[in-house]
Amino acid sequence: MAEPQELMKATRTSLIFVCVLYVVLGDVISIIFVNGIQSDIISELPKDSTLPTFIRLLMIIMVLTTCPLIILPAGELIHDKIIQRKNGELKGRSVFVVRFCIAASCAILSVEVPKFIYVLTFIGCFSVALTSFAYPPLLHLRCLFKFYPVQKRNSMVRVIIMDVIMFCCGILVTGFTSVITFKSMLQQM
Repeated sequence: MAEPQELMKATRTSLIFVCVLYVVLGDVISIIFVNGIQSDIISELPKDSTLPTFIRLLMIIMVLTTCPLIILPAGELIHDKIIQRKNGELKGRSVFVVRFCIAASCAILSVEVPKFIYVLTFIGCFSVALTSFAYPPLLHLRCLFKFYPVQKRNSMVRVIIMDVIMFCCGILVTGFTSVITFKSMLQQM
């Protein structure tokens, strides 16, 4: 990175942008679907219009491009735990078998578990809120205490307090959205 001192500014800007985007999208979706939705938003869209079809295609592209990003590291972790190999030894074809098994088991699980969309909704809500709002300030605190000397940290008390406040708010947001999602799942089931 050419200017590492700009990393904090870029991180702060991106987190504010994501937070505002979540709030705006949540408000717009709640206005559009004021009577609630029965399963997921994609299936609630009209079937015979160009825009909903385009949205569905974009969703397919997003899923197809995201799945490899999830399966590759998961496959590497599971492969290294299952198959022991010597240092420097290549993984061979077994890594592809592990990746295929992960993808196949996820596909079978999503088809065979009744009302799987509810499980997915709850896990997604919990994970995204935690990852978006609680982990960044926690990671920042961890980096401050690991890489900054004590003298420098003592002059950053306001930043540390703000990180703690943001972390607590992130935990509250995660808990609030998870409880609301869980209650709506119970109502719909």
